[in-house]
Amino acid sequence: MISDVPDFLLSSYKAIILLSVATNTLHSICRYFGITFDLVGAPRRERLAGSTDEALVAHQINKDTTQDQVSRPWFTLHDIGYRLGVVGVAFAYTIITRPLSLTYYTYLYNTTHYGRVWGYLSVILLPFWPAVLFLKAVYSFITNKKTAFLTLNNCDDDNKDELDSMVFFTDNLPPLQSMLHDYLQMVMSYMANFYILGPSAIAIRTMYWDTELTDKFFWRNLLTEAGGRIPKELGVWKGNTFTMDKKAVEEVEEVLIKVTDSCLGIGDKFAVRGKDYESTEDLTKILKENYQGKTCVVMEVVKPLPRLGVHSLDILTARDPNGHVQLLDVMVWTNTTTKSTHSASECYMLDVEDGTAVASGRWYCPAYRNAPTPGLGTTYPELHRAIDIAVRAHAATPYPWATAVGFDAMVVPGDEGFVFFEGNIATSRLQRRIFFSFTNFLYYIRYLRCF
Repeated sequence: MISDVPDFLLSSYKAIILLSVATNTLHSICRYFGITFDLVGAPRRERLAGSTDEALVAHQINKDTTQDQVSRPWFTLHDIGYRLGVVGVAFAYTIITRPLSLTYYTYLYNTTHYGRVWGYLSVILLPFWPAVLFLKAVYSFITNKKTAFLTLNNCDDDNKDELDSMVFFTDNLPPLQSMLHDYLQMVMSYMANFYILGPSAIAIRTMYWDTELTDKFFWRNLLTEAGGRIPKELGVWKGNTFTMDKKAVEEVEEVLIKVTDSCLGIGDKFAVRGKDYESTEDLTKILKENYQGKTCVVMEVVKPLPRLGVHSLDILTARDPNGHVQLLDVMVWTNTTTKSTHSASECYMLDVEDGTAVASGRWYCPAYRNAPTPGLGTTYPELHRAIDIAVRAHAATPYPWATAVGFDAMVVPGDEGFVFFEGNIATSRLQRRIFFSFTNFLYYIRYLRCF
């Protein structure tokens, strides 16, 4: 049977086994004698000025992004190639140091996303899996099909156009760069999910499709218990039944309908009284016509602080191997053309000390690589309070695999200062930070990896 296996596969497996044994033996010897190698320095653990949470730390993994705005053009062939190089090093490091975990994870990941045949194939071809993904990206490019990463598995056919119109998925790159960027997204997702979630079947399934474990109700309850304000719930639509607070519905002039197991605003609908509906019966009709068989939460529409316009604070937190929840960074999406920040034309990195926009987020995705930056210097008040609540909410998450969470919030008028919309397991957000540079990758596996 073994004689039927191609020589190049056998040679690859032998090399991986030998390197893995040697690496893990060396690691055990170093750990026994107390020898450590620190390539990135100790983590920052200063308490933020004005913070009310003693556990809050500022581990800003994105320090390169705020210091390298001029010297590194974004999403050029050089930039994409550099990021692919970081992912390649990460794969080589992982397959040598954690071959069994990576093998099991690869099977789970590909079985969940592509089917059991791809799961078995990925195990057999594990040493060459990045190359297989490259061929898949080339095929998708030639046939003019989006990759599995870009179409998203929890988006049905009726929502494809809605997804394509979102700024995060706008690809304004030349053809070769576009293909390589699609490939980068695929391999980043594959590797980042391993380091963020680990070889956990339930975590991978949950990332593939939101369940009650991480739906909108889960995050709303978690944020409320942590002391955060969320938009008021006016009613819940389940399948074909609308349970509502009729008086509360009649008091508002606009409502927002959100599908509880969706993401990226897919399925969201703003309904205005006098334009889209007149009565609660009209609202029920809208739900029956558009959300049959789905579960939705109907909530009040919250208005932003006027001087800031529609925006979304993206507060990213992570839990380290010791169980400490830490702030990674805060971004803001702003200058929108709709009521949603999925049409935002600008994004910025915020100074977590005073909430000031100090650098652009052009590094995040191709749509922002040449984005204007008139919002630099804008201050977003009450950021400390929002960060405290985000950290507390993440710390209260009961799932060990929820190691990275992104919370969406907005500054509002009045004493409350801000409102939270939801949280999300932040694999897609964090992968862009981890593989942004070799420094970030080393920092992550040293201090923030899940296992």
